[in-house]
Amino acid sequence: MTWTEVLASDAKEVIVGSYGYTEGRVLSHFEPFRNKREFKFNIVRFKDCRNDGYLDHKWLILCESEDSLDFELREDGSIYLDDPELMSN
Repeated sequence: MTWTEVLASDAKEVIVGSYGYTEGRVLSHFEPFRNKREFKFNIVRFKDCRNDGYLDHKWLILCESEDSLDFELREDGSIYLDDPELMSN
């Protein structure tokens, strides 16, 4: 599933599975989780253009452009993103 397809859907969030995140901007280091964790990112669509937007989380940031990622539609109808590169906000 592409980012354009995610934006065209009625979904309000994307579930992101992750093994950890990068902390710090200058002297950064990877902070692993003991087990893979899932986070809910809100889909923010721009008001003037439904075909554009971004994923928002209160303390995590995607390090990659949403356009370059492959999303999965789960059997339960939720949208899932497997282990993208994350950074703390």
